[in-house]
Amino acid sequence: MNAAIWFGSAIFLVAGIGPAFHSEEMTRLLPRIHGEAAYQILATRLFLLQTICAGVALAHLFMEWLYSGRPVPRSSLYVLLVAGFLSVAGAYGIQPHLQQLHLQQHGVKSTTAQRSAAAQSFALWQRVSQGMHLVVTLGVAYYLWRLSVPTNGGGRFSTTHKFRG
Repeated sequence: MNAAIWFGSAIFLVAGIGPAFHSEEMTRLLPRIHGEAAYQILATRLFLLQTICAGVALAHLFMEWLYSGRPVPRSSLYVLLVAGFLSVAGAYGIQPHLQQLHLQQHGVKSTTAQRSAAAQSFALWQRVSQGMHLVVTLGVAYYLWRLSVPTNGGGRFSTTHKFRG
């Protein structure tokens, strides 16, 4: 369920929120600067949600190993670690930096040269953020697929007599 929520929220940002905030209707409703700021706030919240989901998935993987004694699939562990790291980096590193650049780009006290430099830097870091989001989304899709495919043991769920303890 955690992986489905995680994957669904990632897809919703790409297919729902992103196009909505950059649409013609939104620019008629809000000035472009406000729409971009609102999108940054939502993207930050998504990275925080992804961080929580990565933590829950890692805890689930650890508990499954602890109770069943089966080895942890390394591919799932690596995917979760990378997705968790990218989510933390996005939430606490890139998104605050993007918000700073956005303020500098549209700030009243900024000079034209500062605004231009901030706009170029913002565009670069926005692409980095979107690339990270794509990697996390593909990783979560892979993890969700791994959870839905039966393992060599005959299924994901074990009978109760196979648990240690």
